Amino acid sequence: MPQALPSPTFRTLDYANRAEVVEYVRLFWRIPTRLGDEYSTEKDSGFIEKYADQAIEQENETNTFAGIVLFDGEIVGLHVLRKFSEPPLVGAHSAALWIREDHRRQGFATTLKEMGETWARRIGAHFINSNVLPGNPGMIALNEGLGYRPYKINLRKRL
Repeated sequence: MPQALPSPTFRTLDYANRAEVVEYVRLFWRIPTRLGDEYSTEKDSGFIEKYADQAIEQENETNTFAGIVLFDGEIVGLHVLRKFSEPPLVGAHSAALWIREDHRRQGFATTLKEMGETWARRIGAHFINSNVLPGNPGMIALNEGLGYRPYKINLRKRL
């Protein structure tokens, strides 16, 4: 009988598992540098450790959605949404969505986006903001395919 191929596991981050949180934070901070964001720099291990401790202390299901895709026990995708207030409305901001290259085009990003939208509805959000680098047409297309529309253009000038 052929051995079953491993399948992905979709769930939220386990804040009680510090090693998992540290790996999640490390991957989160690597996204912009891997995409060529000229304003981002590699973060050292001290920064990652401190940020992980802060996440463990401050993040919970009422203010943050931290979705992950695990494949063979390794994080191969993540999605972060954070609650914010834009009185009188509640919103959610997508801080990151990333799928490791060898796991792309398998629906992982779409599943994570749908999980995030479910969370956003549960916390009473009226909308989700998502920033995408202009040089990332795949992510722009994914968002548009899920019903996101241009809202604002965020411009930046280096000083």
